Amino acid sequence: MLDVLASYDRTIELDETYLGGAPQRSIAALIAQAYFVVGKSRHESVPHYERSMQIDPTYLESYVNYAEHCTGPTGDDTLCNALLTTALELAEDPEIMAAGPLYNEPAIRRTRTMLP
Repeated sequence: MLDVLASYDRTIELDETYLGGAPQRSIAALIAQAYFVVGKSRHESVPHYERSMQIDPTYLESYVNYAEHCTGPTGDDTLCNALLTTALELAEDPEIMAAGPLYNEPAIRRTRTMLP
């Protein structure tokens, strides 16, 4: 598993901006979902999720993954709902949706199923 983490770290070094912050978003999802396998705390995914959102705030999957994989399981309903609400608000902009329809549209469908 250390090789996998090293590969993600190297990808981040090479180009963390690839595909709207995908290297950051991917390592965050790995840590958040398999923290017990990779020997990390779920909370160690947070800086990676936040960085992916800084890199491309229009890539809505980052918000939804963060809410689903990190804040939801930890019971942080306030942050979870804020992330999902932000994604929905951003989705109201047609330019944002058009910029990444293959990723943003499924993210928004997931968001609608996750909100209370």
